[in-house]
Amino acid sequence: MVLAILAAAVSCGAYAAKKEVKPSFDVPIIEIKGIRLGMTSDDVYAILGNTRISTFTIGEVGSDGGINPIQNYIDDKLSSFFFSFRSPDFEGVIRAVRSKYPMIRCVTSEVKNRMGAAFSQVECELSSKDGSMSVRKYGSTMNTGHLFLISKEMQEKTRLEAVKKSGDI
Repeated sequence: MVLAILAAAVSCGAYAAKKEVKPSFDVPIIEIKGIRLGMTSDDVYAILGNTRISTFTIGEVGSDGGINPIQNYIDDKLSSFFFSFRSPDFEGVIRAVRSKYPMIRCVTSEVKNRMGAAFSQVECELSSKDGSMSVRKYGSTMNTGHLFLISKEMQEKTRLEAVKKSGDI
C-alpha cells in the first residue's frame, strides 16, 4: 500500500514537473529590422550608420525629420531605441509591426490638443523577456508618433531616477 502511494506521488510529481509554465511575456525577443535590445553600439551603427541622417524605415515610413532613431546604452548595450514618425503615417508603421507581431495589444482612447480638438489615440504594447515595445499614434505632439523599445534595466534606472528627483524639494 505504501509503495502504491509512493508510486502515485512520484508520478504526480513527474507530471507536475512537465506542466508547461506560460511565460510572463509575449515574445522572447523583439527585433525591428535587425535592431534588438542588448546589441552593442557597433552592431547598431552597422545597421543604422553612424550619421545623424537616416535611411531607416518601418513599413516604408521614414523617421520624422529624417534623423536616425535615438539610442541609449547601458554598458555599451542598447537599452532604448526611439523611432519618431509623422502621426499620419501611423497605419503604415503599425501594419508592419502587426505583420511580424500579430499578438501586439492595442487600445484606443481620446486625446485633445491645446485647442480642445479630440483625436483618436492608439497605443500598442508588446513585452519580451528583456524589455518592451510601445507604438503610439501620437507622441509628445499631435504631429508625431513613435515606436519605442526599452529594456527592463532602463525602465528600472528611469524609475530610480524619478524617485530620486521626487525627493529633491
